[in-house]
Amino acid sequence: MVICLERTIFWQERLHVAAADCWRICRQHLLQMAVKQEKQDERAAVNQKAEKLLKDYGNSILRMAYAYLHNMSDAEDILQETLIKYLQTAPVLENPAHEKAWLLKVAANLSKNRIDYNRIRQTDELEETLVAEKREDLRFVWEAVRALPEK
Repeated sequence: MVICLERTIFWQERLHVAAADCWRICRQHLLQMAVKQEKQDERAAVNQKAEKLLKDYGNSILRMAYAYLHNMSDAEDILQETLIKYLQTAPVLENPAHEKAWLLKVAANLSKNRIDYNRIRQTDELEETLVAEKREDLRFVWEAVRALPEK
């Protein structure tokens, strides 16, 4: 039996294991650390790309979305959705200059979708109001019917 000291650095404990098991445990732990580091590096790269996109094109996207929506809160949402869509799809562009065009086109499409969504939502709210008014009219009619004398 040997004491596996590699794990004591991380878990503050000593494990009494066979030498072969110690090597397996240490190797497994090192692989886990490498995967964790790889994920952290990926996140850092994504964050850097997002910051670069925001710095380079954020103002243009925001202004264009605001021109469509006339609402700063919705325009900021469109900016965020556009950047997320870019990072998720990671489009392969022939020319880096096409990056801005891609982002603006996506932002325009998202803005148009938001306009359609808002129009549908407003229509639904209006229909609910009309239904409520119809109920009031029907209530008035039924009250009049009930007030009629029986034959």
